[in-house]
Amino acid sequence: MISSYESTLIRNNNVKYVGPKSLFDPNFVPPKILPRKKQARLIHGLIMDALDDGYSSSINLYGLKGSGKNLQINHFFKWLVEYQKDCIEETAEHPFYLTRVDCERKNMSQIFFNILENAQTFLDRQFDAEKIFEADLSALWNLFQFIISRLKSPLILYLQKAEHIENQYLDKIYAFAKQNRNLQIITTMNTGSRRYLFKNYENLDQKIQFSTYNLSELAEITRDRSEMAFNNPIEQEKTDLVVDYVTEFSHKVPGECVNILKDIYYPMVQNDWDISSEYVRKQTQYYFDNVSIDVFCLTDFIQKTNFEEQLFLEYLLGFFQNRDIFYIPFGEVKNAYKMTSEEIGFEIKWEDFYETLKKFIRSNIILPNNLKSSIMKTNFHGIYEVPYFLPIPANEIDELLKYIFGMLDEKFID
Repeated sequence: MISSYESTLIRNNNVKYVGPKSLFDPNFVPPKILPRKKQARLIHGLIMDALDDGYSSSINLYGLKGSGKNLQINHFFKWLVEYQKDCIEETAEHPFYLTRVDCERKNMSQIFFNILENAQTFLDRQFDAEKIFEADLSALWNLFQFIISRLKSPLILYLQKAEHIENQYLDKIYAFAKQNRNLQIITTMNTGSRRYLFKNYENLDQKIQFSTYNLSELAEITRDRSEMAFNNPIEQEKTDLVVDYVTEFSHKVPGECVNILKDIYYPMVQNDWDISSEYVRKQTQYYFDNVSIDVFCLTDFIQKTNFEEQLFLEYLLGFFQNRDIFYIPFGEVKNAYKMTSEEIGFEIKWEDFYETLKKFIRSNIILPNNLKSSIMKTNFHGIYEVPYFLPIPANEIDELLKYIFGMLDEKFID
């Protein structure tokens, strides 16, 4: 049994087109995943040991939203269903039952209603849905306990996004499971950027953390999901740009990358629009909460720059104009500064270049690439000398510079 589950943790390099389901179905299990083997083995061991030895187990998976908790459980459940079928063929009996409830935006009565509704599929009786719907929380809790006590086989209950359940109710469920061998509890919690306060759950048996991914894993997952979702796969640099924006403005979790593929790339592919770096940059600047770059910020920033810095920006724009470039090489950034110095007759001072570049980076005008920069060395005042930088807001800066340079021309003409 263990070896059969272990075989599902072997990385499968065969990625095939699946369709939009791979982006829009929250319970989709990809044919290729990067399994978190340590967590996967722990989940499998805890649940299967409890089933085999006849005791209850309660497990909580916690971490950032999009870190793969639900995917890991769905992957485990996919194997469980096949294992269940084999057991039924051999013994003609159900070794266990499975049910899940998404707890988001639901009160405790609604959660119990969903559990009882799902229970009808493996019970020999039907409930009066109207009476259950009208029942108060106390009656629902008593009915839930009664059903669990009458089950012929254990129930594995998966409560997804359990952070929406009030602490006292969730711990009461954990406590009930502890006393009843017919109930195995799996919960997931999106903990945000802080550790969840598990001291509120005295009856929870095991906590399993899901942390962020490294850049190479995030890039591989994003490319694979793109190949599954789109019949004509998107070029690698376009999916890499997704990873770079997520890394810069959010948390390094696959869910964020999949959401960008779904919300930004999918409409472009469906409408046969060109996936340009400028369009992607514009969309993502409104996608993340902590992106400070917009036309007002740009205007304020450029008005505070001196003529040398404005000319430097204009030369940077020249690299992007009339071509769709997803990354600007660091050599081109230095070359733009060199041409700026030559035009205004200044000696090239690279210390000044790095100070100006740091100013641009702080204002999100230009950002260092993370994915293509496996080795980053510090240079002058904390600036990273990296092989590539992300696209700059070319159109907006171009319009502002034309306006500013136009004002300068009028001033000198007068």
